[in-house]
Amino acid sequence: MTRPRVDPARLPYRKCVGAMVFSKEGRVFVGRRIVEEAGEAWQMPQGGVDDGEDLREAVLRELHEETSMRSVRILEEAPEWFSYDLPRE
Repeated sequence: MTRPRVDPARLPYRKCVGAMVFSKEGRVFVGRRIVEEAGEAWQMPQGGVDDGEDLREAVLRELHEETSMRSVRILEEAPEWFSYDLPRE
């Protein structure tokens, strides 16, 4: 079954959160994606915000869903939203 091609320029931006996790030693956590088609890919925890969800609750939920981490403390948050477009491929 072939999926119809989607024009990225016609898609709406989706509200998402992301986390940069530091250890006490100052190391940064990155997770290896388990998507074989992508080859070896690494990323920081991130994901979509549910309608009406508090942003801090969303980032803690996504962090736990993707890493099982719960014992974290939010040190800082970005002062404004970042928007970006993914490459067509």
